Amino acid sequence: MALRPNTHQDTCQVQVTLEKFEERYAILRSPHGFEYRWPIKNLPESIQIGETIFLTLKTDNMLKDQQYKNMRELLTEMIN
Repeated sequence: MALRPNTHQDTCQVQVTLEKFEERYAILRSPHGFEYRWPIKNLPESIQIGETIFLTLKTDNMLKDQQYKNMRELLTEMIN
């Protein structure tokens, strides 16, 4: 797979290209030939066939940490 380790966090990205649409799914293909079926409703509305997409993989804890960080930043802005 085309995985890109992110050295700043424990995440990785998978590079895929939108190959085609089938019913409710988009067919995404990695440079190494792996195929993924992704719900069309979870793609950006403006996406077009042939465009490259980077899927970011995160754990639950990483997502929660990011949400807490965002909330702290908002609170800091409100206080100042």
